[in-house]
Amino acid sequence: MSDLEFTEILPYNAQDLQQIVMDAHRYTEFTSWIKKVDVTNLGENKKHIAVLFRVPGIFSDFHYACELDNNPPGKVNAIAVDSPFRSMEGEMTFTTQPDGGTKVHCVLRYKTGFHPIALIASAIMHSQLQRGIDIAKEYLATRLTRVDAAPPPAAPAPVI
Repeated sequence: MSDLEFTEILPYNAQDLQQIVMDAHRYTEFTSWIKKVDVTNLGENKKHIAVLFRVPGIFSDFHYACELDNNPPGKVNAIAVDSPFRSMEGEMTFTTQPDGGTKVHCVLRYKTGFHPIALIASAIMHSQLQRGIDIAKEYLATRLTRVDAAPPPAAPAPVI
């Protein structure tokens, strides 16, 4: 079984970050190789997502489906139900830091088997991980308010 793992400290509220992860229908806004996302709500904290990928360097599309579950709060679990991998699961935890920022820890575990697309996708996942993190950070900067941002200037006092 292979693992991809990363930890980042981000200057954003934990609940806002978790909401973006659970907002799967918006993935196409910041990930160019995701071509389509279908989302089915399975309950208050659980969603089934089906994603159509076009991986750079591969001429055919491939389909990946998983269930996202954000129960308990502060953690999102994902289990693949349809992918070119033999098995795939992961989790992302969001821990509020003393300064109000969030420590994001992600672990993705998968088995490739010997399917050629799975082997290629595995190599691409490893090579593109940091690029994906950088793209996500750029997206967050356009969508969320930093917890360390200066407060807006106070309105001038009314003249009496």
